Amino acid sequence: MDAKEFNRQYEDLLVGPLRSIGFRTHGQSLSFTKDQTVLALLRFQMKFSGLTQRTHFLLCVRHDFLRTLEKEPATKFLAEASEYPFTLPVSKLSQDMLKTWHYQPINLGPRVYDTVLFGECTDASEILSDIRVKITHSGLAWMEYLAPAEALKQVRRHGEDAYCEKIRIEDYETFLNG
Repeated sequence: MDAKEFNRQYEDLLVGPLRSIGFRTHGQSLSFTKDQTVLALLRFQMKFSGLTQRTHFLLCVRHDFLRTLEKEPATKFLAEASEYPFTLPVSKLSQDMLKTWHYQPINLGPRVYDTVLFGECTDASEILSDIRVKITHSGLAWMEYLAPAEALKQVRRHGEDAYCEKIRIEDYETFLNG
């Protein structure tokens, strides 16, 4: 399948249905905000991804009061995964994941993400529908679970005392202490 057909299926099977429940588009990425919590599905390409006909997905959670890594207020959609304290490949989402899931510091290091090799597909509808179902069933639950108090607890308990974690802990404490 070529990029044009994949993008048509992406729009029809993922973007459209997610927009109908409140997601917003940001280029090829999507976000959903509830109260101060943002769930983002980042869609991105690496160098030569177009040639190899692949695209990548990563699900992320952050809170809108968190500053960026440059210690500036986040005034627009953040497309860089490093700006999100919580990231997870969509394929790792499951109904039971919250029983054992905990924050895993990646900070500025390499990330694990999902890759769709659309050039090797004749039809990506099953892949895209699975992504949509996982986001609507487990992704939104993960976002709800990561209320600011839980997010602070997770970063404190499982963090590495990294620069970005210090900024986030400070911001969570400021928010929670009113």
